[in-house]
Amino acid sequence: MAEHPWELTLGEFIEQVRQSYGIELQATSAGERNRFLIQGSRVYVLPGVEEDEILAPSVVRTLCRYFDLPPLDFALDPEEEEDD
Repeated sequence: MAEHPWELTLGEFIEQVRQSYGIELQATSAGERNRFLIQGSRVYVLPGVEEDEILAPSVVRTLCRYFDLPPLDFALDPEEEEDD
């Protein structure tokens, strides 16, 4: 399996966020394959994602947006500004 710089498992994402930003994200599960990332009162649902699965770049970008993290730090291009 070829690894790209943006390839992260959910566990690696959580660890990188903790080390780089000091943000503690807790991953909990409910049901067979539902994961929740929790930071204080904020909850993000990741249905069907195991902790050792590689996250799709779109999921990493969405997590960056949700938790206000720079995509560049996760080897993703910066998001283009949307025109209103």
